[in-house]
Amino acid sequence: MARRGLLNAALGVEIRARREAAGLTREQVCKAADTARNVLIRLEAGTRSMTVEQLEAIARALETDLNDIYQGARKRIESGQIRTRSERAADELRAAIGFD
Repeated sequence: MARRGLLNAALGVEIRARREAAGLTREQVCKAADTARNVLIRLEAGTRSMTVEQLEAIARALETDLNDIYQGARKRIESGQIRTRSERAADELRAAIGFD
């Protein structure tokens, strides 16, 4: 997963965390953001790129600022909370062959 994919994953984790902290369901956020449920699911999973318009709509639905979501995602990356798919696969391979 390229750096772009890493940022998408971090944004998804940050959005989901904020949604859950606000006590909102996906359906509530989708309605407020005028976004399809399957789109939000893929955004939260980090498997879909987001447009600025989507991010702004979701931020409004979460009653937060777009920059706060972005900064939260960057902190997750910098702290090592978010790992690329290839890093996770390498860890699993090392564990499977007893290389840890």
